[in-house]
Amino acid sequence: MSSQFAADSGSRRAERMRLLAQPVAVVVLVVVVLGWAFSQDLSEVTRRSLNIPNIVALSWQHFLISLAVACIVVLVAVPLGVLLSRPWARRAAPIVIGLANIGQAAPSVGLLVLFSASYARAYYETKNAASVFVNQLIFAVMGIGVMWLISRVPYEWYQKLSLLILAASIGLLVLVPFIGTESGGATRWLDFGFVSFQPSEIAKFGVICSFAAIMAAHTRDMKTIRYGVAPYVVILGIIAVLLYLEPHMSATLIILALGFILMTLGGTDWKYLVGLVILGCLLVAVYLLTKGYTGGRISAWLHPENDPLDKGLQV
Repeated sequence: MSSQFAADSGSRRAERMRLLAQPVAVVVLVVVVLGWAFSQDLSEVTRRSLNIPNIVALSWQHFLISLAVACIVVLVAVPLGVLLSRPWARRAAPIVIGLANIGQAAPSVGLLVLFSASYARAYYETKNAASVFVNQLIFAVMGIGVMWLISRVPYEWYQKLSLLILAASIGLLVLVPFIGTESGGATRWLDFGFVSFQPSEIAKFGVICSFAAIMAAHTRDMKTIRYGVAPYVVILGIIAVLLYLEPHMSATLIILALGFILMTLGGTDWKYLVGLVILGCLLVAVYLLTKGYTGGRISAWLHPENDPLDKGLQV
């Protein structure tokens, strides 16, 4: 009994440390980025926007917006959830959940932003202001349909096929430097004529499926390096190297973040997680120093007036 109590106490203590380590890591990362930014030779325009009072004010605005959204969600979701729990309304639950998921998704907002940004050029080139919007809308509808079909597949299938999906995504990433399509100084797309796509998108799905499958098979061993760290670091390392060759910084960061979140949820010891965060920050620093286009974007953010008609235009 005492050994079981000690084990439970240790588990709760590790969980508390893990919950503490995540926000601390975020705060440290933010402080490092801001410290680096403030140490640069900033222009007058940048200094007016990048200062502590302005950052605090904008952060407070963001907090208020998030709080208001959370209140609206609670006020809508709780009564609706109670209503849908009634026997006579349960048949409508899948429809309501599907509509809610669509409403939460970015495509609806993205389409509006796309239309706002493209209608003038689309009208100039095609005499149809909505041509780009309609084209993207078609693909969005197709994507929602594919999403619905995939949601109907039993999750056990994904568990059985997880390593195959991962291997296929890595294989496609290997092909990118050889037969990929170059655009904007980076080679990220595979074009097979009838369809073109970024293998990094499949790699994200492969990471989620494979990590979940490995964790499900070794739930009791997630505190060890062999089953709680090593396989995931190897997978993320292979994918990160292949994305480095493209190069594709955003996909690299997203996949590394996915891996970290899954390892946290899976029960990896917090000591290893902290070490991986430090290692990840060092690798990102190396990436920024060796891949000029990413450093150029940061430079454009800090000094948009140096290139107002190209890199600094959006800033």
